[in-house]
Amino acid sequence: MENSSLAVVEIDSLAPGGDAAGRQIAGNSSSAGADNEGRVVFVPLAAPGERVRVQLVREKERVAWGELVSVERAGPDRVPAPCPLFGSCGGCQWQHVTIEAQRRAKKTIVERALGLSADHGAESIAAGPPFGYRDRAKLAVGPGPAPRPLGFRARRSHEIVDVPSCPLFSPALDTALPAVRAYASQLPAGTEIDLQAGAEGVHVNAGQLDGNGAALARREADRLLAAGVAGLSIGGKPFAGRPDVDVAERGGAPLRADFRRSAAPAIACWSTAFSRPSAPRRGRCWSSTPARAISRASWSRWRRPRACMPARAIRPPWRAARARRRTRPGVRGFRTSPPTSSCSTRRARAPMRPT
Repeated sequence: MENSSLAVVEIDSLAPGGDAAGRQIAGNSSSAGADNEGRVVFVPLAAPGERVRVQLVREKERVAWGELVSVERAGPDRVPAPCPLFGSCGGCQWQHVTIEAQRRAKKTIVERALGLSADHGAESIAAGPPFGYRDRAKLAVGPGPAPRPLGFRARRSHEIVDVPSCPLFSPALDTALPAVRAYASQLPAGTEIDLQAGAEGVHVNAGQLDGNGAALARREADRLLAAGVAGLSIGGKPFAGRPDVDVAERGGAPLRADFRRSAAPAIACWSTAFSRPSAPRRGRCWSSTPARAISRASWSRWRRPRACMPARAIRPPWRAARARRRTRPGVRGFRTSPPTSSCSTRRARAPMRPT
């Protein structure tokens, strides 16, 4: 049910997803109908311990969602947001709350997800500093004439908020951002830019581009590599520099993030495992009962031959099972004599087809 009624909410905590959660106070809602005292309301940009007035944008019997209108009583955990774009930008949700309250909320969310009691005794360790910890970002090019804006999408919207800098970006991302913005400002509107910082620098992956975008990438490749960009990809295909970066924590074992988007090796292994008679049996025998385990609809997505796939892997698994059954006496579908009519042929083959 969609409406625009007002309500007063007592905020209790921060919920997964970034919104604050609270209970609606009786007698303060302007919507007609039954009293909604105690109903759970999710409010973005609110802080624990506050009493806020919200505009309800979606209501159900026991839960509602609203937008913050005013803060009637500020909570002890509210602080000024250091970023001037906070509130309109959708890149983060909790800059208006102290870092201690953020960590308490995250600890509670993890405990509830794992089913742990409050006195489990496990120690909570901060994963990083309050700011400058983000090594990965997904940005988008905004509309308009060049130079076009580059930034995050607005909160609960598809509009693009221009982000010249972000306090959450790691030093590597912050260093490479001006060069990336200059390159992306000439790309078509709606192009998505993936940034991943690593030990060697920042890897940039641009979405699918036309010929003009590829020509622009050739002109800007040297300048990007000189600005701290370790590699540039277009549509998941390496274009300049390194195709991967080391994203391991400092002092840890190398962990490389590869941006080459090719699912052919995984498809080949999947197909071979289901069509090879000597496939290992784990639980259900996939090699002997693939017709019941895999539908034709799921196989049709992978049936096209690929260069890296052996010829045997291209054969659908139920056909391989049907051929093996016909070579073993006593198995359903085995024919001891030639069929006398086409009807008997269909009856012999029907049990082999998946349902």
